[in-house]
Amino acid sequence: MRNHLMRVGIDRVKGYTISLADLPKIQPATITPEELEDFEPALLLDVRNKSEHSDGHIPGSKQLSAGRVLWHQDQLPKSGPIVTYCQSGTRNSVAASALRRQGHDVRELVGSYAGWSEYKHSN
Repeated sequence: MRNHLMRVGIDRVKGYTISLADLPKIQPATITPEELEDFEPALLLDVRNKSEHSDGHIPGSKQLSAGRVLWHQDQLPKSGPIVTYCQSGTRNSVAASALRRQGHDVRELVGSYAGWSEYKHSN
């Protein structure tokens, strides 16, 4: 678990839980690849690394690694929705959560880049 968290930029863990039973559950805002076609976010943010982005990305997206999004808030819009994605959704959920805690309006792309690619190839 420690290695997984470090890969997404979380290197100081103060505790953990073994059960989610008594914790509040919140469903984050999401957007599907189909809905994205008619949606104009303030920013479409690819939180994968630079080489992944250059290997293929959603047109119009900006790349900013998940573990560094909070260090570069000057590159983020002050208002309006930010749509985030990674390859499969893991890094994306961590980055989106961090951005929400800073007050940003974030919507996670359902299926992330893999889901978007599958959607585009099936249409």
